[in-house]
Amino acid sequence: MSISVQDDRIVSLAPVLLQVSAELQSLASVIFVVEETVNKLAGASVSSDVRFFHELQSIDMIAQSLLALAGFNQILANQMPDSWQVDISGAAGSISLAAMAKRLHGASGHPAHDHHFSAGELDLLY
Repeated sequence: MSISVQDDRIVSLAPVLLQVSAELQSLASVIFVVEETVNKLAGASVSSDVRFFHELQSIDMIAQSLLALAGFNQILANQMPDSWQVDISGAAGSISLAAMAKRLHGASGHPAHDHHFSAGELDLLY
């Protein structure tokens, strides 16, 4: 998905919302993988821990909420006239993840699901 840029700041709002939807869907996919990984790592050792299962349900709720927000944005974007335009530079500039900011600004033609997530450094406490 590529956002049509008329100058380097003013863009149609609908494609921006569609890109945000794609980002939310991609994040939900990652959360589902995290949920599955946590479930596998926990294994049978926590089978009777009710609090663990409530936390695992919270992970699932986050993913479902991201998908719901993505769908909401898609519906809004599909109803929006192309003439609705915004200056995206301030909003994209507020995102500290460079690859995401670039996709939302429209500088990259790559959909959100074509990238690999890099979580940065991982500190494991033993």
